[in-house]
This record gives sequence, C-alpha cells and structure tokens, in this order.
Amino acid sequence: MGRHMKTALIVGFVVGCGSSSSTQDTAVAPAVPDLSGTWVLNADASDDPRAQMEELMAQAGGSRPGGRSGASPGGRKGGRAGGQRPDGEGDGDHREQMRRAMQATLQARSSFTLSQTDAGITFSYGDGSELALRSDNRKLEQETAWGGEVEIRARWEGRFLEVERKFDGGTKVTEEYFLSSMTDQLYVVVSLETGRGEPIMFRRVYDPQ
Repeated sequence: MGRHMKTALIVGFVVGCGSSSSTQDTAVAPAVPDLSGTWVLNADASDDPRAQMEELMAQAGGSRPGGRSGASPGGRKGGRAGGQRPDGEGDGDHREQMRRAMQATLQARSSFTLSQTDAGITFSYGDGSELALRSDNRKLEQETAWGGEVEIRARWEGRFLEVERKFDGGTKVTEEYFLSSMTDQLYVVVSLETGRGEPIMFRRVYDPQ
C-alpha cells in the first residue's frame, strides 16, 4: 500500500514481509506479530521533527517572533483547513486546537509498556496512565489535556499496528508500529496531517528494556 511504501522509505530500509506466493488458493492470513514488552526511546536513532513541525505551526496559526505570518499560501477552498473563515468565526479556536495537537505529537514518550491480546492492545506509561484500545478499528473517544476531543482507533494492517488519532481542529495523527526485520527494535512511523499541504512523516525508534 502507498502508506507502507512511504514507511519503508522513511525507515531507510525495506521491511521484510516474506516472499509472495503465486498459489492464491492456499493463501493464509499471517499472524500478527507480538509487540508486547517495555520499550525505551532511542533518541539517537530517532528523527527530530521539530523543524518540520515549527514550519507547519507557523503556517497554521499566527505570526511567530522572527518568523512568517500564519497565512497559508494556496489554502484550500472552502473547507475548515482553507484559510479565512467568514468574520473569523471559530478560526482562533481551530488554530489553537491544531497547535496543541501538534505539540502533543512532537513530545515522544521516553518509554512505554505494550500489552497485547487477540482482542486489543494496552499502552502503559510511566506516569501511571494507560490507553486501552480494541484492535478491530473500534472508535474510542477521549478528552484531551487541553479541553478538546480526540477519536482513537487501532487496527492491524499486516505486520503493522496502526493507531489513528483525529483531533478537534482537523489534525490527524497516524502511528504505525512494527518490529525491525534486522534488529530487535520497535519502529514507530508518525504521519501528521492538518489538511494543509503534504503530511509530515518522521520515525521514532525504541529499544527493548
């Protein structure tokens, strides 16, 4: 799929997915990998998305000291991501929700524990919080720390665990979790979409504890 091809490019090598079989009548859906364990961020091996994020934040809302104005060149026609709103109605809140969602995406978890069952997955964090998701693409609605709302879904796409978040303000963040075919590391490829331009994609690498 297109997204997985982009994932292979950003990781820097093609993830081995096994050879394809020409015998279609004996094809069997592969078992999902076991991602369970405690994972610690390898900052040296991970991408630093700050430059990309700051550029997008500058486009999304307001002028920044020494930067450019928040006008979005070539903005979309009509839709909520498309520049001016009538009388500016709701525009400030839209930008604030987008900004906060982007900041949250920028802040990588230094570690987490992932528990996995046939029905779902649970992320446990160092601050005592947990995120439990069904892996059948069922929607979970939560309130964000800044007062907005987010819809979260999880599903398996082959060897990839895909976790998707849709925030108030139109920002969508997709995380794809998978095990490296060359090391024992867990890769997380993050795709951030705001409806303005191409998605920002970057990689985080976690070592097993």
